[in-house]
Amino acid sequence: MPTPQFSDEPRTLDPKGRNYRLPLIILFALLLIGVVAYIPLMNAWKEEQSHLAERGQYQGALYTLDLDGQETSIELAWAGPHLAVAMDAPPTPETVVQIQGSFGTETLTWNDEYSVFGPTEATLDPYGHHKVKLTFESGDEVLWSGKLWAWGIHSHDHHH
Repeated sequence: MPTPQFSDEPRTLDPKGRNYRLPLIILFALLLIGVVAYIPLMNAWKEEQSHLAERGQYQGALYTLDLDGQETSIELAWAGPHLAVAMDAPPTPETVVQIQGSFGTETLTWNDEYSVFGPTEATLDPYGHHKVKLTFESGDEVLWSGKLWAWGIHSHDHHH
């Protein structure tokens, strides 16, 4: 019977695979830093864009759209805590505007009294910034569709 041999030398085992723990920890830390930095950077970008936006009579952002081949100026207008789409006149009498955002989806019809589509039934923070998708439709025809920012009203007390 052979006698066992003892040694102070450690025995190492052949690695069966690469250890991914450290790279995963580093990746997670970088993602966490990115997420934490994203919020203030995005808020600063929104404030800057809001101040650069051209404003209309309802303190909303002005945009020029190509509505069915016709260059048209619209305003994402504020009617208190509601959004409306202001313009000189609808492209056709049967035109409606679908507006979609974090508040849901609504169909806005023309309001002759104020020359706007809407306003929305949903209430929004008029000092906040809201990305919305607008779709101008006339019957079954889509005249224009796209996403725009409804930049909030500029606050004079700088708390918003």
